[in-house]
Amino acid sequence: MELHDSKGLYDLDLPVAPAWFSDEPSGSWEAGYRMSLEVLRDALKRPEIWAERERMMVSAEFIWKED
Repeated sequence: MELHDSKGLYDLDLPVAPAWFSDEPSGSWEAGYRMSLEVLRDALKRPEIWAERERMMVSAEFIWKED
């Protein structure tokens, strides 16, 4: 995966570790949404991502019981 600076494209300033665990990025929710859509579009073009996801998935059922 190639990383590149696209701050101008999304108008976000994403913090880096260790601060990113607690500091929210500056910028608008719209910019974050646009960035999420772009990442999804890229992921849809890469079947190896979905093959790995399928390999790592575990079936689980959760049953809610009230006392």
